[in-house]
Amino acid sequence: MRNFVAKNDFNRAATHKSALDYSRVNSRELMDSCYEELEDWAADWPSMEENWDVSEDMTKPPPEVASKCDNTSRSNFNNKGNNMQNLQDRWISVCDIESLGTPGDCKSTFIAMPSFAFVLMKDLSLDPYIVLGTPNIAQQLALGAKVSAGTIAFWMNEARSGSAPSLSIIEALNAKDGESTVLVCNPTHESPVSKHTFMDLICPFVEAKQVIEGIIDEQGIDTRSLRHYGNGPQFDMSIYETVAAQANVFSPSDPAIVPWKFWDISSARNPRDYFEALGGDWKALVRCAEIYAHDVIERYNLIPEGVYPSKHDPVFDALVEAYCIKTIESKLKI
Repeated sequence: MRNFVAKNDFNRAATHKSALDYSRVNSRELMDSCYEELEDWAADWPSMEENWDVSEDMTKPPPEVASKCDNTSRSNFNNKGNNMQNLQDRWISVCDIESLGTPGDCKSTFIAMPSFAFVLMKDLSLDPYIVLGTPNIAQQLALGAKVSAGTIAFWMNEARSGSAPSLSIIEALNAKDGESTVLVCNPTHESPVSKHTFMDLICPFVEAKQVIEGIIDEQGIDTRSLRHYGNGPQFDMSIYETVAAQANVFSPSDPAIVPWKFWDISSARNPRDYFEALGGDWKALVRCAEIYAHDVIERYNLIPEGVYPSKHDPVFDALVEAYCIKTIESKLKI
């Protein structure tokens, strides 16, 4: 059966008695009708043509227009790269934590965190700044911090195999009620290593923030170029920030006490992606980074302080990540 289209108002209730009341409009007739309506509409519309001040060769504006673009702000923009600090010469901060759970297993980022570490570095030829904190686990658990069975089993297996970092976890679990510590390595001081003990859970977070701010002032670091890396930040920094916020029991509505703004956070995985995309040998780079981290820990004599040159130690991991980032920036010449 032919398919007909009503040429009259098809919303009317009246029915058509004959197929002659129907006709199909072809595409040409439809377009002609549209053009006629557009011509009528455009005749009454003001001209859309504008003077774009473009020269005949369409490649550059005339001199009077070009002079308007030759201003101070545009010149500064074009020369900004000459004044900006190269990435290979800038300071970076790397955060690494050890936890007793994962956000996936705990369905939360308020997870018991035995330790955290920050490494601030500019040049691989100089010893970095290190901040190591051990927030009291008992106080975290009392506030409702979560743990996951899988992570507890992981650390038990690490202890059974004789892993040195597992000793730090055991020490954190056995810490005296209310005792938290912060260890600082400052290469500019005559006695570079100092350690402080606190009885309030919020104190290690306040101390870490103040120490990092002091390093920024001491070195004259431009905070606009300082980036805080995590591997990845949705794990390390999310857990750190949540625990810091929960620890602030006196002002729970205040923002978490952290040394970064949210726009300063970067992922340590991104430089790795760039490096491998350009043909870099990531495993070889990590081996060099582990040697570097081992040497730094020995130079600061941190093993008696419970810092071990082994994977899953927050200081060691942060040093490895910092070395990789700075080396990649240097090799990419950015």
